[in-house]
Amino acid sequence: MPKLPTIIRNYLQRVLIEARSPAYFIADRNGMLQESGGSLSTYGLDSVETGKSITRQAEFLEGLLPLESQEALLPCVEVSPGHFADIHLLRSESRDFVLLVDATSREIQEGLLHQKANDLELLRNRHSQVLNLLSSFDVGLLEKVHDMEFRAIGTPPSWLEHCGLSFVQEQGIYKIANSLDFLHNFVNEVEEFWRSEVGRIKSGPWVESDPDGTEWYFEATAMRTGGQEIFMIERVAPYSDMRFALLQKAREQSLEYLHLARKEKDLREKETRNRILLQGVPDWIFRINREGIILDMKATMGKNPSMFMRFVGQPLSEIFPEDASLKMINSAREALFTNQVQTCVFPLGSREASIDFESRVVAIGPNEVVVVIRDLPK
Repeated sequence: MPKLPTIIRNYLQRVLIEARSPAYFIADRNGMLQESGGSLSTYGLDSVETGKSITRQAEFLEGLLPLESQEALLPCVEVSPGHFADIHLLRSESRDFVLLVDATSREIQEGLLHQKANDLELLRNRHSQVLNLLSSFDVGLLEKVHDMEFRAIGTPPSWLEHCGLSFVQEQGIYKIANSLDFLHNFVNEVEEFWRSEVGRIKSGPWVESDPDGTEWYFEATAMRTGGQEIFMIERVAPYSDMRFALLQKAREQSLEYLHLARKEKDLREKETRNRILLQGVPDWIFRINREGIILDMKATMGKNPSMFMRFVGQPLSEIFPEDASLKMINSAREALFTNQVQTCVFPLGSREASIDFESRVVAIGPNEVVVVIRDLPK
């Protein structure tokens, strides 16, 4: 070891040795503590006793003593809660030496660095997710790097060069080459705007034409954030043409009118069918739902059929006996389920003078049936 001036040796001892709170144990080959010293209180080990097993008093040494090799180093071991040390193990012929050098501050620094690295990775992932989200929206995001020069943020959409930008492969930037383009004028307007105000500004829709006559409609938004000038360009529908907007509105109204006219025609046809059916049937006819509620009816039996109209909106059981009503309701549900005509027979009158009636049930909608009732000849 080279000879060093005393002042330097003292300095090195102070900053490299004393500042790291060295402490030591000396044990025999059976693990019995013979001597200890140094800054043991730093590690919470100032209560160790000589003549006793060191591994029982300092559990972090379990399995390490007696030392088999001449030297060993265990970096950054937690020797007590919240205290870390580099453990240096040395062996002589009959004794083992354990040197503790404080590593708590280094462990804290490494923990902070790991945390910072994790935070950066999380931020990078979130940034990547935002860029992927923008790409899925089919939006071009540009950062201004120089006059009329921009760098794409994230993956640029394939149509970006159609809006008045040209890509310079060697420099990896987009340029506005033509000073007569709409985008060139908009960038100049943005600079004027930012001289007097703070915020964002929209370009309004504009159209670019390819040499083959294909039209592309765009709209740009400029914003300044974090000292950066950001331009967002998106494709839009050609709603800037008033004629297009009026034509689209007329089409929507025409479709709505056709839908209402078709619905009115269907209702009229249904009313005509019901009117013909009601006028042509000589017996009783009911329109009911699956719960057996009378929605409409016509009664031609008896001297005063109109008296029965007061039962519209009432259940069948208000006119017919419970068993007869239940049979017709079950037939109605079966007709709605199978979409086939259902028939049931039930008697009306007293035991001495009863008449058998037949009901035919036909589904006419998702929740309605027509029930035609006529008496059966003897």
